[in-house]
Amino acid sequence: MSRFSLLVLSFITFSSLLCYIAASSQDVSGMSEERLEAMVDRVYDELVRQQDSQEDDEANCGCSWASPYTCGTNDGTVCNIQCCSKYRGGGGNNGGNNHNSGSSSSGWRTGKTTRYFDCAKPSCSWPSNTRLPTFVRSCLKNGVSPASPNGPNGSRHGGGDGTAYAYTCNNQHPFTKNGVMYAFAAANVPCCQCYELEFLSHSVGGASAYRGQLAGKKMIIQVTNKGGDLSGDHFDLMIPGGGLGIFDACSHQFGGHNWGNRYGGVTSESQCAGLPSQHRAGCYWRFRDFKNADNPGVKFRKLSKCPSELTSRSGCQA
Repeated sequence: MSRFSLLVLSFITFSSLLCYIAASSQDVSGMSEERLEAMVDRVYDELVRQQDSQEDDEANCGCSWASPYTCGTNDGTVCNIQCCSKYRGGGGNNGGNNHNSGSSSSGWRTGKTTRYFDCAKPSCSWPSNTRLPTFVRSCLKNGVSPASPNGPNGSRHGGGDGTAYAYTCNNQHPFTKNGVMYAFAAANVPCCQCYELEFLSHSVGGASAYRGQLAGKKMIIQVTNKGGDLSGDHFDLMIPGGGLGIFDACSHQFGGHNWGNRYGGVTSESQCAGLPSQHRAGCYWRFRDFKNADNPGVKFRKLSKCPSELTSRSGCQA
């Protein structure tokens, strides 16, 4: 954190403390000096944590590229949404229907989806992130051989010779079975949880060209990546050719292939042929089963247990 940020925090800590006292209905008139100091420290630490989290999010997405000229439409990535929202205004759209997220009846909640695929080691592959007996399986450069749970991420370390670095396993791509779609996703929820999604006839929040082509269809997803910059109702679906974003491990893992636009990915089914053979099926799935839906809105609910169709590929059971 910068010195300026700390200086700002020192000015706002007192007002934040007053708000904390008012909200908690605490009587400070008889409070000891030690208790008052502890309360100030607690408020100050929370302000520092929030400031650091905001700075980390901005640094991770590298928003220096964003401008009114580069943010014309939502291309389906988290960083595009985070960096470009101030240039689009709230709730803009790109020709599709748009609604705000929120609660719905029958225990379902309304949410939104985006897409990405960066080949990087899933964050839920780190045992320290799952706090479960199991964690998401990651693979060596060939995409098949298991990587060490604590092996370095191929995107962060530049790939090297690939022998010790961890990547997304080749089989962690979307598929359809018995009329139900399955996929892995990033979300700001605990690792390895599974959700049932039912697609709406409209998009939810942000720009989208979605026209309702998936309305009524269902998908089961498992969260394999933590999305600290995502809201609790936002699922970033992992679809090959969906956009490398800033954590590009695909270039290190596979070398020279055409993955499409860095934010948004490929734009046509024919471009799937430019991906490595291991990921073409997942790319074709987007244009066939998923009907090239652009960030469709969903209603969703948490499942008590993940289906074997997903856990057999991820290796993780919440």
